[in-house]
Amino acid sequence: PRRQRGATPHCRVCNAVLTATTAIMLRRCETCAVDIDEELLAQLKEWRLNLSKEMGVPAYVVFTDNTLIAIAEALPTDDAALTAIPGIGARKLEQFGADVLELVKARG
Repeated sequence: PRRQRGATPHCRVCNAVLTATTAIMLRRCETCAVDIDEELLAQLKEWRLNLSKEMGVPAYVVFTDNTLIAIAEALPTDDAALTAIPGIGARKLEQFGADVLELVKARG
C-alpha cells in the first residue's frame, strides 16, 4: 500500500507548486514579492545573535535566517500563528516563543 503524503505546498502569493526547500519554508516562491518588516528582521537577527552567544551555540541553532524571514513576513501574534511557521515546533515555541512574540508586538 502507498503511503499518502501531505498536501502539495503552494505559493501563498501566486499559488505555484513549491519544490525548493527555501520556498516551502517561506510558503512562497523566492521570486514572489512580499511585504517584509525589514526593521523587525534586523531586530530578530540581533536578538538571535545575542541569545546564541549567551547559549554558546551557533545562531542558526536558535532559528535559521529563513525562519526569521518568515516571522518578519507573517508577523505572528500568538502561539498558533508562530507554530504555523515551518521550523517552529513545540520546543522552539517553549524556548523562544515569548521573546519572538514580544518583538513582533513591539513593532505593531
